[in-house]
Amino acid sequence: TMFSLFGDRAPSSPPNPAKLQLRPNECQVLSLPDGCTLGFATYGSTDPSHPIIFLFHGLPGCRLVGRSWDKLCRDIGARLITIDRPGCGDSTLADRRLIDWPSDVVSLADYLNLIDSVLGASGGGPYALACARFIPKERLRATTVVCGIGPIEALVDFAPYLPWHARDITLWLLRQGA
Repeated sequence: TMFSLFGDRAPSSPPNPAKLQLRPNECQVLSLPDGCTLGFATYGSTDPSHPIIFLFHGLPGCRLVGRSWDKLCRDIGARLITIDRPGCGDSTLADRRLIDWPSDVVSLADYLNLIDSVLGASGGGPYALACARFIPKERLRATTVVCGIGPIEALVDFAPYLPWHARDITLWLLRQGA
């Protein structure tokens, strides 16, 4: 049943509203040269000497996934920049392809005056790989993919079985091509 995680009852209290409030570091937007917006959030260390990681969220997702990494990043001395991909969160839904993503990342890196490494989780994996391919190694030191999504073409047969929200974004992603 719906409440199987909680036994035979619903949770005893609603979530803490303070935990649902967006913080200033989570509501940042960059205007790109083509007029689109790129939403991003910053988490972890603010020490400029600490390593910087640009995190590309899974599918579906948004920049707020970094919230759960904030304390860990502060503890280990890393700065985490999470970015909304096109059509997610505060980023404009634009007719862009996967190979256009690295220039958006470079625009944000130039704006923040930093870049060190990128990490793509699940649906963010192809975006990290595009950065590895198109951002010069002098600018991008490392690329990591965690549980990266497989070939996009393989989703065509699977899309009809997805929930409506995942199906729509998956079909949109398929139209983006590489």
